[in-house]
Amino acid sequence: PLVESYLAAQGTALYHCHRIPVTARVPVVTTVHDLFSVVHPEWTSQWMKDLFEEVVRPGLARAERILSISESTKRDLVERWGVAPERVQVIHEGVDGNLFKPLAKEALAAVRAQYRLPARFLLMVGPFDPWCDPRWTLEALARLPSHLSDVGLVMAGPRGSLYEDAQRRAAELGLSRRLLWLGYVPQSDLVGAYNLAEALMFASGTEGFGLPVLEAMSCGTPVVTSRSGALPEVAGEAATLVDYDSVDQLTAAMVQVLDDGAVRATLRERGLRRAAQLPWEKTARETLAVYRSVLRR
Repeated sequence: PLVESYLAAQGTALYHCHRIPVTARVPVVTTVHDLFSVVHPEWTSQWMKDLFEEVVRPGLARAERILSISESTKRDLVERWGVAPERVQVIHEGVDGNLFKPLAKEALAAVRAQYRLPARFLLMVGPFDPWCDPRWTLEALARLPSHLSDVGLVMAGPRGSLYEDAQRRAAELGLSRRLLWLGYVPQSDLVGAYNLAEALMFASGTEGFGLPVLEAMSCGTPVVTSRSGALPEVAGEAATLVDYDSVDQLTAAMVQVLDDGAVRATLRERGLRRAAQLPWEKTARETLAVYRSVLRR
């Protein structure tokens, strides 16, 4: 009733939301980012499982149009929840190329000094929870050959539930001095961190999309990511793909991107092209087209 009253008071013609009201007097469009709690219940709280089963799932039947941010999520909706494929339209998320872009050396020097970033480092972007477990990447870092022993690992973003476990494992592996936790980083500084990194390591067990992959690519940073969820779809041919929990594959990918300048150059060029294909303006245009289509009915 509260939502209905607000929509009526505002003279709303269409409502785009994630949790669909039980009753609505205007057409409703909804976006599903992922079915994380369904695909990986072992990584999900009971509260989140209940939310998806009791609120999100029944609400889809009341939506005029269902938007999905990836083909991967659409496939989960169809195969796991039995949603008719014609009811789901994929509209990819995007990246702001005016913000996430290659930066001048002067700007990068300021970011390096502010955060005391090492001369060479790999970057991870959190939060660091079970599906983005940094310990696999730590294990791979520990296996790097001796000539790469100066390469550090920088962690940006919320620490997540695995912070203490990762700290302990880093100490056991003798990596504490090579590990730098930045915590929350403003977007403007995160752009600098992307630019300075040798590569983004985004070994996630599942993603409905994976924005850091596009952000890094838009900065010209090589990307190593996993074959999980929507990540291959987002990365296209512009990243090195690995199994997220394979230390052997992660180590090999690290060595290649750190040692092979030709590989880095190729990933940089392909990444910039891939990011340019998915600007937020494209997301907005396609979403607006859906609104107009629904309102014409």
